[in-house]
Parts: sequence; C-alpha cells; structure tokens
Amino acid sequence: MPHKPIRVLHIINTLSYGGAEILLREGLRVADRSEVELHFASLNDKNDLLRPDLADLGGTVTCLGLDHPRYFFRAFRRGLAYIRTRDIDIIHAHLPVSGFMARLLGRVSGRPVLYTEHSLPAAYSRPMQLISRISWGWQQYVTAISEDVEAGIHQRYGNKVPVQVICNSINTARIAPHPEAGARIRAQYGIPPEARVAGTIASLRNSPAKRMDVWLQAAQKIAEKEPSARFMIVGDGDRRPALEALAASLGLQDRVVFTGNQADVVPFLNAFDVFLLSSQYEGFGIVLIEAMACGIPVSATQVAGIRNIITPNETGLLAAFDESVAASLAQNTLRLFREPALARRLSNNGRQRVEQQYSIQNMQRSFEDIYRKLLHD
Repeated sequence: MPHKPIRVLHIINTLSYGGAEILLREGLRVADRSEVELHFASLNDKNDLLRPDLADLGGTVTCLGLDHPRYFFRAFRRGLAYIRTRDIDIIHAHLPVSGFMARLLGRVSGRPVLYTEHSLPAAYSRPMQLISRISWGWQQYVTAISEDVEAGIHQRYGNKVPVQVICNSINTARIAPHPEAGARIRAQYGIPPEARVAGTIASLRNSPAKRMDVWLQAAQKIAEKEPSARFMIVGDGDRRPALEALAASLGLQDRVVFTGNQADVVPFLNAFDVFLLSSQYEGFGIVLIEAMACGIPVSATQVAGIRNIITPNETGLLAAFDESVAASLAQNTLRLFREPALARRLSNNGRQRVEQQYSIQNMQRSFEDIYRKLLHD
C-alpha cells in the first residue's frame, strides 16, 4: 500500500502579511511533500493577501467565514465538514481565537490538535486569555516560539499539555545580503545613496507591542544629530494614519517613508543601514533574524522575545525599555551609523548566528516530527 502523507490543517485568523502568517508560507516552501500535505484555513478573508502565494506553492486554502462572532458556529460547521471531507489527520492552530476553534474541532472530530503560541500569553486581552484558559487542556501538544513564551505558558496555564520550544526561522538562501536590490529601493523612494537609513518592518495594527510612537520619537532624536538620516517603515494597518500624523508633528514628514505592505521585504531590508526595533515586548522578533540574515546591524529594545535573539554588543545593540528608551535607541543607532567597524562586526556575527540557529528547514522538520508523534501515539 503506498505511503500516505499526513494531512495537516493549519487554522489561523487571517492570511495577511503578519509574522505568523508568513511563516506558514515559508514552511510550505520547504515541507517534505512525501510526508505532509498542508491545508490552510483562515477564520475570515479580511486581508487574505497570502492566499495566492499558498495556492501557487501547492497549498490547499479555504476560509471558514467567521466575519463576526455571531457566525462562530457556522464557521465551526464549515471547519468540521472540511476536516471530514478532506480526511484531515492533524489540526495545527495559531493565535487564540483560532486555537479555541481548533480545540473544539478536535474534540468533536477526534483529531489531535497542535497549537503554536506566537506571543506572551499575558499580552492578550482578557477575553482571549479566558477562552484559552477554558480550552487549554483540550489539545495534545503546544509549541512556543521562544523560551520567554514557554515560560509565560507555564506561568499562565501550568503543565497540563506538553510544551516544546521551536523558534521561528527563515530561509537563509532567500533572505540574504542583496545590496543591489537595496540600492534600487532607495532610488525608487528618492533616498540619496549617501543617506543613512534606519528602517523597520512592522504590522501597523492597533497593538501596544510595537510602540511605533517610540520608534518615531527615536527617529526625531536621530534626525536632530544626523542631517543625512532617513527612515523607512515597511508595513500597514489601522494605525498608519495616526503614525503619519505623529511623524509630521515631529517634523519628520520629509524624512520618513511609509511603504505599505510588501510581498517581499528582502529588498527593503537591504536598503537599511540599521534595523531599528522599538517593541515593548515580542513573542519572537522574527524581523530581527530577517535583518540579521541580510547583514543589517540591529538597534533594538532589551525586552522579552528580543533578548533571546540578540546578544548585546555581539549581534546587536540593545536599549532598556524605560522612560529614556527613545534616547537610548537613538544613541545606539547613531553609533552604528558612525562606527562602520562596529556595524560590520555586528552584522557578520548576526548573519552567522542566523545560519547556525534559525533555519526554516530545521523548523519545518521539527513540526513534521511532532505530526508523526501525534498521529502514532
């Protein structure tokens, strides 16, 4: 009898350009198709920008139609029908609402559920924490994207379910230094070749984590001391108009470029001289390892989800998140602008660290090992 691949249904809120969503696409690129057949279900189709990418890569994509909470049971019925008609073996969920849906589907369908926690549990809203607490024991296995997230899981939910750390990872063959691509991006946005560029990749959603207000305050302080400084924010979301207004109020309207969402961020990363990250916390700062893979030195905050990745003065410069965080970030960024030997050392160390520890191939194989374990236990 021919070997049958394990059919896995990923369930996630949307298929937008977010960190968790992009990881699904990158995992699909390197998945062992003889071992796994990957399906993807978004709860709703708002900003399903990755849907064509997943389909082009051979993934099967559907939407459960959870456009409003009142449609929850309709979405549940659609998910259950999909699992049964497609003979899904394992449900793999991401983020709290999708996790709750997956656990219910697992209980009714009898399929094992794997949940990947992408953020610190305490960072979610109270309703999200409540639905997770109620249903946490209904799943068979959990993966955490960092040691900080693993610790948060044990603190919040105890040891009801086995937890394994699988760090977010990237394709280092594709995400790599490409200075020519960076030069083209600078020219496209009218940034002079001699300018010093600090940039970031961020979803500009209404979330407190990224603290883009702090980012712009740091940019203002950098601009005051470095006349050639320019700034680039790659990403989009509900907060973009407010952030554009804040940039203007800080006198940065001619210095900051908001590019919107980009299907391929690698050319933009290569346009930066420094990757600047102002997060108050992260589950795992995958944008950091993308920047490091491109050989871009990092100036970031010393907080959960970042301190696991960046070793101070070895792979980046870190600033304490306190009342002077904007000034500290600006000071570190200016050092990287003005000390090329330091910037080169950090960028070389960063690229080497990513190649050794954050391979997307290793991440995907780890998930495939868990799928086999869940199916045969």
